[in-house]
Amino acid sequence: MSVIVWDGRTLAADKQATNSGLRRTTSKMRRLSDGTVLAWSGDEGVGRILAAWYEAGADTRNWPACQDKDHWTLLVIAKPDGHLRHMRADFGFLREPNAR
Repeated sequence: MSVIVWDGRTLAADKQATNSGLRRTTSKMRRLSDGTVLAWSGDEGVGRILAAWYEAGADTRNWPACQDKDHWTLLVIAKPDGHLRHMRADFGFLREPNAR
């Protein structure tokens, strides 16, 4: 289980990854040059692919094939202006109710 926390200003995530029952420490977040912070929950490799896809412009025509309705990873996007979005599989971008 991953933990991602947003208080309206700060985004935080746990650092545990588990592969074949073995735990290890990893980063589940990335800060972009514009101040946007990305975090992911689910498969670490897919999370990194989604982060790279978003960083490259988030073109839906190039949606990562590894992300589908049965095997998905959640991508959380925290913008510097306080907007928070999350996306997974075919659900697209969703806005948190309390985000601006």
